[in-house]
Amino acid sequence: MTDNTNKSNPDEINGFTGSHSVDQVAMSKEDFLVKSYNKTQTKSFFHKLGNSLGLVVVTLPLAGLLAAIGGVVMNFAGNDGVYTFGVVLSGMGQTVLSNLGLLFMLAIIIGFTGNKGMAVYSGLIAYIAFVAFSVPFIRWAPDATIDNGFGVISGKFDLWFWKNLDSTTQLTKVLGLGMGPISPLNIKSTQFAHNSWQGIEALNTGVLGGIALGFVYTWMYNRFKDLKLPTAFAFFEGEKFVALLGIAIAPVVAALFIIIWPAINMGLGYVGVGLSYLPYGIDSFFYGFITRLLLPFEAHPAFYGPLWWTSAGGQLSANEYKIVAAAVARIYGGYTPGIGQEAKFFENTITPFLTNAPGGNALEVIKHYIPTTGAPSNDIFKNGEMLAAIDKAMGGTVDQRKQLETLFTDTYANIKWDTNGDQLMALELLNNNPGFDIRDTWAVNLKVTRFISGGYADLMFALPAVGLAMWSTLDKETRNKKFGYYMGAIVTCFSLGITEPIEFMFAFTAPIIYFGFYAPFFGVLQLLSNLFQVRLSSTFSQGLLDYVVNGIIPTVTRKEDAVAQTNLWVPIVIGLGGAAVAFPLFRSIFIKFEFAAPGSKAAETGEGVSASKYDKVKADYDGLLNYFGGLANIKSAKIISGTQAEITVASPESVVNNAFTADKLNTATQKDNKYTITLAKNDEGMEYLRMVVTMVNLRTHSKQEREYLKNAKKQFKANIKETRKTQGKKAAIRMRNEAREEYKIFKAKYKHTQAVNKIEAKWEIKQDKLKNSTPADMLKYNYTVDKWAKSHKKERELARADYKLSMSLASGAKAKEAIKTNYKAKMASLKPEKEAMKKAKADFKASMKQMKAQKKIDYKRNRAIGKTDSAKAEQKAKIAKQNKKVEELRKSDPKKADKLAQKYAKQNEKFEAKLKARKAKDKKKAEENAAKLAKSQEPKSARIEAKKKEAAKKAKAKDSKKSKVKKA
Repeated sequence: MTDNTNKSNPDEINGFTGSHSVDQVAMSKEDFLVKSYNKTQTKSFFHKLGNSLGLVVVTLPLAGLLAAIGGVVMNFAGNDGVYTFGVVLSGMGQTVLSNLGLLFMLAIIIGFTGNKGMAVYSGLIAYIAFVAFSVPFIRWAPDATIDNGFGVISGKFDLWFWKNLDSTTQLTKVLGLGMGPISPLNIKSTQFAHNSWQGIEALNTGVLGGIALGFVYTWMYNRFKDLKLPTAFAFFEGEKFVALLGIAIAPVVAALFIIIWPAINMGLGYVGVGLSYLPYGIDSFFYGFITRLLLPFEAHPAFYGPLWWTSAGGQLSANEYKIVAAAVARIYGGYTPGIGQEAKFFENTITPFLTNAPGGNALEVIKHYIPTTGAPSNDIFKNGEMLAAIDKAMGGTVDQRKQLETLFTDTYANIKWDTNGDQLMALELLNNNPGFDIRDTWAVNLKVTRFISGGYADLMFALPAVGLAMWSTLDKETRNKKFGYYMGAIVTCFSLGITEPIEFMFAFTAPIIYFGFYAPFFGVLQLLSNLFQVRLSSTFSQGLLDYVVNGIIPTVTRKEDAVAQTNLWVPIVIGLGGAAVAFPLFRSIFIKFEFAAPGSKAAETGEGVSASKYDKVKADYDGLLNYFGGLANIKSAKIISGTQAEITVASPESVVNNAFTADKLNTATQKDNKYTITLAKNDEGMEYLRMVVTMVNLRTHSKQEREYLKNAKKQFKANIKETRKTQGKKAAIRMRNEAREEYKIFKAKYKHTQAVNKIEAKWEIKQDKLKNSTPADMLKYNYTVDKWAKSHKKERELARADYKLSMSLASGAKAKEAIKTNYKAKMASLKPEKEAMKKAKADFKASMKQMKAQKKIDYKRNRAIGKTDSAKAEQKAKIAKQNKKVEELRKSDPKKADKLAQKYAKQNEKFEAKLKARKAKDKKKAEENAAKLAKSQEPKSARIEAKKKEAAKKAKAKDSKKSKVKKA
């Protein structure tokens, strides 16, 4: 690797560029190579994001559990004391669930600032100011406080230039408890439970808004935490300044949110509506598939978060009148959607039934009382006016009216209709309101739980079956040793729904199996759960514990048709079916791909676990960087001698021992912030150290060169001005024209050199990423490199870079036309050699086929040898036991001992005969496989000719037999 401070200086241009050459300013190929090993920012970002969101996710199970238990206690309370206890539990859970935006903002700040207390404090202060800013600008519609005859509040409001926004989707109550009004214990009671503070009604930024605010305040903290102020204001510098700045910029951030967030909220709503129209559970398939793709990188919360907690996962308010209509159709007509009917059920079944009701159009009555825009209407369910109008239109029985009245007053009046997101809606409707019939949401194609209930079948049954399949590929001896290891992961997955112990066993070591087979398989189970209408809520992970708390308990507490509502038994059927498919399927896949399962000899010795040259270099390079606390912690680095280097770090506390130091570092002495390290001689460690030095120098060098290029024009403008004063206008114009031409040439050559070096580095890295030690990988490597050479991609990229340079330096139309002509001719001569590539591909496929066949033969042979060796070992142990038994018996009864010894001898002879027969059979099989392989290696034409000869020989024998029969 090169050091930018010692670059050569050929072909200097003139005074304008000073002592700088193109090669000095442009990054070399080696610089690009080293830089490629530091391209981990995206992965690191998503890793941090996943960990940050996990802080909130881990609290949701307890919050959901408290809310669920509290709801059950409140519904079945027999006295004020028990009811109050239920209110306490429910309130504790709802407080968390109602302030997710704030919690996610704080989690982002904690994760991206290294858990700095002052950053969290500053963010909280800024959030309060942010929320308070939008409140005074909310302008309610003129009829918002007027009773329009039906007791309905319109819920429309204006906010700056936004007109007639729906308060249900655009506003929310934050910094409060978030529970609905608390009812008395019974209708005659004169005492009410304390109604907790409902919070501030402000712009509903939700979870995504909280995450966005978290990033804003994280940037603010990282940018200004070390700010120095004049001595008079020194008290306010550093982190204290950040707290003050948070309050100051809160109005600016809030103003930006007012401008853009209503549109984002509406967009998320359209996403939710769009997803609901995907038929036959396809939305659930993509959800399951993508979450499994993102899980190894811990980025899945960023994907499922909006679907779980925002309007992208669905809105209750947008479907309120439809849900009421579905309930009326169910109670008065017994209509519920069957499998696959959800998409058109409201249009084809509910609408005609209600429109043609005996006493009038019941659907129009419902729309009359509940606006189609989804305005809050809890009060309308209590006063009985809408109930009477609906019952009159439907002309039902007394029991039907009573059932609808109970549903309205006990359930619908207490539902938080502004709830958004699949998980939050599920918790609100299933856990907190046992009287609600969840089928009513599916009847209007709002399939609540479609993104959460599908996990039960996989996490409780299918994924444990995959883990069991992995364990079954181990040899018999290792299976016994590793039984506890695998069973621990399987039981954890089944009971708690924690999947990482199993999924991480093969996500990184066998990505083809994980991403190509397992992720789609998980998506299929999600699809089946949606298709067969599994309606179970979840607070965290769909294991047995979650199944009990969010499946069994909400089911048994439902007022009617409990099992039909949730289909509690369906995940078990799907899961058992999935497990029955998963075990043999994944066992065969693991064997086919020769996966080295954790604990196997192959995994422990490194056989079958391959890594490219790039991966190996990067692993050690990252190890060295991590030892010094990351690249950002290294202030300077220089090589002292062949094995020694001096590293200066910003924070010695960040320096940690790791695997790299144990293998490659001989000594490390520290003096203040400086480390003098000695690496092992003739070791790759020195190469990694040169890479670190290059990166540190690049950081400094790039800054200096950027400053140089930025200031070059400014300096020359001053020179031209001076020349104009001393030598006149003509001399200044001449100097300016020369400078412009010179800078144009310099910049063009700089871009060209940088582009060429980048292309060279890119193709070298591509080769390094492909280069591997296993025969199959080397075969693939040689084929791919040859294919690249025949495709001339690299040459075409270089030719394009040369063309850009020539065009930027050319003057005149004729010169440019000539360059274009030459470029076209050059590109025509670099067309891919398609015929040669086709032949190379056929040869590669034939070689790979041969190698796979040979691997299969070797695998079968080794398996047979292993079985024989295992049988021998077992027989040896058995003989030892027999001899011991005979010797013990000989002491008391020699004759009996002799008879027993003869019996054992005959058994051993039989075993030896069986073993001999097995060896002969294995040998014959191996010879047959070798013959098949040899035959398959023959040219295709020769194989066809051999088949023809064989067919002719058989036909001749057949004719000969027929003639003999005729003669007889």
